[in-house]
Amino acid sequence: IEQNQAWVGIVGSGPTGRKLTSSFVERDKPEYKSELGNTLVNFFRTVSKGLLVFFPTYSVMENCINWWIEKGIWARMGSLKDLFQEPKTSIDLLPLITQYEKKVENGPGAVFFGVCRGKLSEGMDFSDDKARCVIITGIPFAPFKDPKVQMKRLYMDQNAKKVGHESVNGDLWYMQCAARAVNQAIGRIIRHKFDYGAVVLCDSRFLEQRNRNNLSFWIKNHISICYSFPQANSELCSFFKQIK
Repeated sequence: IEQNQAWVGIVGSGPTGRKLTSSFVERDKPEYKSELGNTLVNFFRTVSKGLLVFFPTYSVMENCINWWIEKGIWARMGSLKDLFQEPKTSIDLLPLITQYEKKVENGPGAVFFGVCRGKLSEGMDFSDDKARCVIITGIPFAPFKDPKVQMKRLYMDQNAKKVGHESVNGDLWYMQCAARAVNQAIGRIIRHKFDYGAVVLCDSRFLEQRNRNNLSFWIKNHISICYSFPQANSELCSFFKQIK
């Protein structure tokens, strides 16, 4: 993937300067949901055609969208693009994708909101205008207190002690699982050698090296660390201008 085919920006804060962190502690706070919503509104203005926005879970997506509807942010998004939301069943998804593609082709563009590890992120081909931008709104870590997750982490730790320092321990396994889901979602963006697009990692935790270690190799070569929202928006604008 050539340098001018992709821009990958890490955006740690929104238009008002508030930190964007979709951690378990932060994601339900009104201030976070409003900041994320206003961040997306700005990106929807900048990017033409199709955008895919991925959340860590269905519940996070639904909570954010319900908040945006209540606060009028959803209406602002809808004035810029046609909006679609990933359903939980495959049978309901296919008709929505057909509608989405028609809106991308014939209208001002469209946004499909989906979930990491969902059908939209793992099995669909969004080449060319169908996905000019993929936005990741958080790191999809598995539920930390889930008994299955805790057992797997314990098993990986015990195995690492037996095998030695080169083996994957529980912490590393946990982070690799989240990164794999992010990589799958980002993989919707460049589907052939002439394709191009932008990736926006909208979570300040991506500023930490450990949360970038397991991202796909091609992504690492294109990363731009944005220390402010204006910088991110400016670089995103410049990327699409140089394509034209």
